[in-house]
Amino acid sequence: MPPTKQEIRLEKKKKKMAALAAVAELNDRDLGLKEEGTSSIADQSCDPEPEIKRPKIDEMSPEKATFTKEEYKELKKALEDRKKQLKNVPKIRLKTPGEVASLDIRACDRTPIFLEDIQHLVMQTVFGKESPQTPWRWCNLEKVQQITHTVILFIEGIYLYHFSAYESLFQETNKIFKLKLETVMPPHREGRILEEFASVPLAMSQREILIRQYGSLEAALEVMQDPVVMLKSIFPIEKRNGDKEQEEELHPDDVFPRTKLLLRPLQMVDEGYPLPLRGELATKCRDYLLTKDSYKEVTPQSPMFGLDCEMCRTTLGFNELTRVSIVNEEYKTVYETLVKPANPIIDYLTPYSGITADLMKDVTKTAEEVQQEIRELLPADAILVGQSLNMDLNALGMMHPYVIDTSVIYNITGDRRFKSKLQVLAREFLGETIQKNPEGHDSVEDSVATLKLTKLKLAKGIDFGDIVLSKKRRQKRKEENFDEMLAEIEGKVLKKALTKPKKNLSTLIVSSNATGADYEKFMEARRLQQTAEEQENAKISCFMKKSNKAAISKTCTALLDAAFALTHVKINPDNLVDEKVEGTLSRVDQWISKIWNSMAINGVFLVLMGGSPLSSSGVSLMEVKKLSRSDKSSQ
Repeated sequence: MPPTKQEIRLEKKKKKMAALAAVAELNDRDLGLKEEGTSSIADQSCDPEPEIKRPKIDEMSPEKATFTKEEYKELKKALEDRKKQLKNVPKIRLKTPGEVASLDIRACDRTPIFLEDIQHLVMQTVFGKESPQTPWRWCNLEKVQQITHTVILFIEGIYLYHFSAYESLFQETNKIFKLKLETVMPPHREGRILEEFASVPLAMSQREILIRQYGSLEAALEVMQDPVVMLKSIFPIEKRNGDKEQEEELHPDDVFPRTKLLLRPLQMVDEGYPLPLRGELATKCRDYLLTKDSYKEVTPQSPMFGLDCEMCRTTLGFNELTRVSIVNEEYKTVYETLVKPANPIIDYLTPYSGITADLMKDVTKTAEEVQQEIRELLPADAILVGQSLNMDLNALGMMHPYVIDTSVIYNITGDRRFKSKLQVLAREFLGETIQKNPEGHDSVEDSVATLKLTKLKLAKGIDFGDIVLSKKRRQKRKEENFDEMLAEIEGKVLKKALTKPKKNLSTLIVSSNATGADYEKFMEARRLQQTAEEQENAKISCFMKKSNKAAISKTCTALLDAAFALTHVKINPDNLVDEKVEGTLSRVDQWISKIWNSMAINGVFLVLMGGSPLSSSGVSLMEVKKLSRSDKSSQ
């Protein structure tokens, strides 16, 4: 009797299932081969990967396609479980800025990411979709809701040189991590890295306090973060030795420190500012000059200068510098000059630049002369203010660490990607009409307008003129008003019933005595601001251990109970000399492996190496712990 249509369809399904099972088995086998090997850091050999020869599906034994009904059901269930597991695994996918920071790229072509980039990733792993910051610039974090916990191991004292020169000693580390990125790390000797790393658990534990005070976590973090910390690892900035309290005093006209408006290095990269970094930026800025040979640490009283440049089109095919204006805080012009470009002008762009042929007729001053005059004029802690100041600094061929950009600090579109023109900002916030001269723009007028806008924001508050931040503050107030109304009408029982269950926000912080970082003291000072309920919902456990080994052991035994774990150890420089370095780095490799093996499935592990006074070049290693083959077979 011939088989029925239903039997034929079932047999076809069985064959498909067999094929899928065979492919899954081959994929697992390939993955195992990849995990056994260790990836090398950019020795820049271009040898292709060895080809793994796979048997064709139709060459496989026909017996594999023959199943009983029970076997068919088991196979179907196994494949469905596998599909579910793959769907629920978090993953970090690099974008171009992340890829060009990879240690697989040659050092001369590599552009590092910043510690702030790592902080944004950590924020998203902890807060998920509610995170005030995301690592959108350099990576995508998928399935963030499936992350079980986040673990950070900060190893102070070793940096990129040690990891690359002694790569063979990091055998276990190389098996664990596929993503290895060069990262600019601030020197720990400045004493500020503690605050940088502690900002994540602080935001977790004081979430409600920060939102009440600043309107949103984003606004709170804007105030909490200090851009100078990272700027010191890029520019030659000398630490001040004066009275710290006096230096931290606000300018009499400001209600918050003007240093909070400075662009962070990460923002400067995004906005196209010239920076003394390697990679693509080094190629672009190879002939640029610093505005000073060395800088003083900026303070809330550092002077601001409005800067604006005008450009004309030359035979080179793009715009070159033809006018520079600098204005001080009293709106007095302290520098004004026309500049003769290196190449003949073919378009004066008069409606925009205000430059004409008559104006340029007798001009002889060169851009090189202007550079030297600006270097002599500006004080070592000068803050430059302007609208899209990256264009002006690129036209000048100069780099400066302290910058306030009015196109960034003001946002009336509700979207960070879309910026308003200076003319619009001046009309909306200053009630002034600028850039209406039929003879073209006036760089002095533009410089004055940017200074006025900056001083107005400093007098009003951090969220003034920023719809993104002020909208979140208004939304928070509406929620608070609704909660109060709900409590009055329905009583506290109903209010409690409508409250979402709180996510586990427990934090584990472990450090060794060698670090000198007193996290307990730092956290306790801020914990006093919390209510008893907030302290109960967001526990922070701090441990100071006598040795690095004890700190690692404590981390391994306690990290499964924490949503966020931070371990900070320090390597003694005496242990990195020739006869000791190999043993020291091998121990570090074992520490990393120990923590990894103690973590939960779908946990995110980040290892940061840096904080050395010798170099700002650090390393970030990151990986999500997946279900291993041995774990799968034991299930």
